[in-house]
Amino acid sequence: MCTFFLKTGACKYGPTCKRAHIVPLVSETILVDQMFRDQYSRIKNVAKGFDDSLIEIDEEEVQKKYDEFYEDVLPEFEKYGKISQFKCCNNLVPHLRGNLYIQYVDVVSAIRAYIEMDNRFYAGYQIRIHFSLIKDWKQAICAYNGQACPKYSECNFLHVFRNPNGAYSLPFEGRSREKRTDGPRHHHQGGGQSGEHSRSCLLYTSPSPRDS
Repeated sequence: MCTFFLKTGACKYGPTCKRAHIVPLVSETILVDQMFRDQYSRIKNVAKGFDDSLIEIDEEEVQKKYDEFYEDVLPEFEKYGKISQFKCCNNLVPHLRGNLYIQYVDVVSAIRAYIEMDNRFYAGYQIRIHFSLIKDWKQAICAYNGQACPKYSECNFLHVFRNPNGAYSLPFEGRSREKRTDGPRHHHQGGGQSGEHSRSCLLYTSPSPRDS
């Protein structure tokens, strides 16, 4: 059994992993693959040993874009039931970057969200939703979350964005990321679209062009 998949719902080896990935038929928690996309998400193939110090990051700008994303997306998922946790990954590794985890208070609400939201489009990308076994967030979230993680560029535990007004925060999540002491992170100076979203993006049910 793959312990990382069990703890985080994702694995860097994907389907080629030699250990079993246990995917529940239903669960209170849903995982939306790479739903939040910022400028760093455009950089492909982040490999082991990647020197993220080569990328200049404006963390305040990234947090601002995440705040807009949160305010845009949360009301949509609240339509299907009461949410107990809302976590979005700020990791650099591509199998976690931008992943959105939503835990409902009951399985029925999660099933509703899955039925209504899976395969819809947001910001030009098709939404892919899976059920996840995550319930113990302390096991899933990196102990260095919000601090200077020594393995940040390749860490396989969750590093999560701070939600506006500290919503859904847990006591062990650590400091907010803009207080990191190990230098700037993810703002790709090579350009790209702003990543701003419109709530109407979630209404698309037919193919929508991807960002170029």
